[in-house]
Amino acid sequence: MSGAPPLHYSRIAVVDDTDPSMVFTGAWNHDQGISGIATPHEEEAMGPAYNNTATSTIYNTSRFQFDFSGTYIKIMGGINFEPTNTTFASCLIDGAVVSNVSSVNVVGTNGNTLCASSSLSDSHHTLSIDLGLGSIGMYMPAAGANGAPNCLWIDSVLYVPTATVAMDEVPALIVYPDDTSLEYLPRGSWDTIPTTFKSPILTNQPNANITFMFNGTSVNYYGHLTGKSGANNTTAAFTIDGQSPSQQVPLVSWNLSSTPANTPIFQSGPLPEGQHTLTVVYQGNSSTAALSLESIIFQTSPLDTSITNITRISPTSTPSPSSSEISRKSNSEVVGVVAGIFGGFAAAIIGATVLFFLRRWRKKKDQFVRIFGHRHYSILFQLSAVRQRQRVMDCKYHWPDLKKKSNGISADIRSLTPSCVLYCASAIP
Repeated sequence: MSGAPPLHYSRIAVVDDTDPSMVFTGAWNHDQGISGIATPHEEEAMGPAYNNTATSTIYNTSRFQFDFSGTYIKIMGGINFEPTNTTFASCLIDGAVVSNVSSVNVVGTNGNTLCASSSLSDSHHTLSIDLGLGSIGMYMPAAGANGAPNCLWIDSVLYVPTATVAMDEVPALIVYPDDTSLEYLPRGSWDTIPTTFKSPILTNQPNANITFMFNGTSVNYYGHLTGKSGANNTTAAFTIDGQSPSQQVPLVSWNLSSTPANTPIFQSGPLPEGQHTLTVVYQGNSSTAALSLESIIFQTSPLDTSITNITRISPTSTPSPSSSEISRKSNSEVVGVVAGIFGGFAAAIIGATVLFFLRRWRKKKDQFVRIFGHRHYSILFQLSAVRQRQRVMDCKYHWPDLKKKSNGISADIRSLTPSCVLYCASAIP
C-alpha cells in the first residue's frame, strides 16, 4: 500500500472496501473495472488494488462513511476526472471538512491517497467523503481521462487504532520495513530505495534473508519490481513455518525509472489461526534482479470478519460500573483470596492430623489376640483412666494366670469376655 503514514507509525490497520464496516450510500459498483482506466486487477505503476477489489461511483449524490477509533486515518483509491486540477468531493472528520478530493496527479491510477487526517484525538471518529460537496459536482455522463466516465473508486482504509483496540482484533495489519519485528540478515545487506513514501528496501546480496513472526491467517509480501537494466531474472524462496519445499518466486528486472510499486510478490493463502513465521531468502546476486520489500500485510482474522464491534461506539452499550460497585467488587475479591488462604492452611493441618493418627493406628494394629478364631484390635477401645484401672482389675480377677507374650497372650481365655481380653492384651506389658 503506497503513501505510508508518518514515520513514527510502524503498523496500521487495513480495512478492505468489501468489509461490512464500510458504508456506501448512493449508486456504487463493487469490484467492477471501468472502461479505459486502470481496473482493480491491473498491474500498473502504483500496483493493483488491495485484495483486487475496489468500489466505484460516477454519481455526485454518492457518499462513503467509515466509523473508527483511532488517531490517524487515510482513504486509498483513485479517481478519473477531467478537467484535471478540479475539486469535486470533500473529506470530512466528525462532520468537519478536513480536505478536498481533486484530480491532481491521481488520474486513472490505483494506490493513491484520496484524503487523510492525522493527530486526531484518541477516541471515536467518523470519516466520510461527500461527492456533492466539492467546488463542482460530477457532471454525468461527461467523459473523464482516456474517454472513460468521471468516477471515483475506494480501495481501502488505513488507520492507527486507539489504545483500547487490540492490534489482533482488526481485520489486517500492514508492516513497513522499519518495523522492529522484522529481522534482516546479514546485517547491512539491505539498501533503501529513495521514494516519496516510507522508503522500501532491497538487496542484491546472495542469501540475504528476512524473518517475520506474526499471528494471523494469511500473509502477503509487497515490493517494487526493481533491478539494473538488462539484469538477469532470479528467484526468492518464501517459507511458512519452516515447511519444505519453499515456494520459489521469480524476480523480474525493471528499469528503475518506471518501477511498479506495491506489487504482491508473495501471497501465502489461508493459514491456520495462530503464530506463524515467514522466512524469505534472496537467491540472486549483484548481476540479477533485486529483492525489495515495501510492506507486509497479514490477516489477523477471517476475511469476512467485521471490525464494527471494535471501532463503533454503540448507543445501547452497557454502562460502566460506578465507583462504589467497583469498590464492592474489589473488597469481595480480597475477602475471597484471604478465605482461600486460611481454608488451604486449615485443610493442611487436618490432613497432617489424620495422617498422624493413621500411622499410629497402623503401628498398633499389629498387636492382636485371637478369640474363637477372630482378630480383635486394642485400638478399638478408648477408655478413661478410671475405666482402664477397672478393666485391669477385672482381667486379674478373671484370669490370674495371665502371661505376657510379644505378640499377644496365651492362656485359656474362654472364660473371659472379649472386652476384657482385648484390653488386657494391649494394657499389660
